[in-house]
Amino acid sequence: MAFSPDGKRLASGSGAINAAGELIVWDVARGEEVLSLKFANKPVTSVAFSQDGQRLAVGVGRPGIRSYSDHPVPSHNVISWTSDR
Repeated sequence: MAFSPDGKRLASGSGAINAAGELIVWDVARGEEVLSLKFANKPVTSVAFSQDGQRLAVGVGRPGIRSYSDHPVPSHNVISWTSDR
């Protein structure tokens, strides 16, 4: 688990070897999910926000790191989401 630097979001990961993993990003104040991603047969092993809170690095399976951003970035491993849901 990791809190964003401003404390407004919490990212959590789950999964087990050879089982589906899941990444969930929560709006802390509202207690609501703002993002949920499932990874087939790949556990989420780690999560970390960038210092500015605009990017989220996610360790997925072995080996694998994916990056997610609040702002669209041209990359096949990057998605965008809005946190005002």
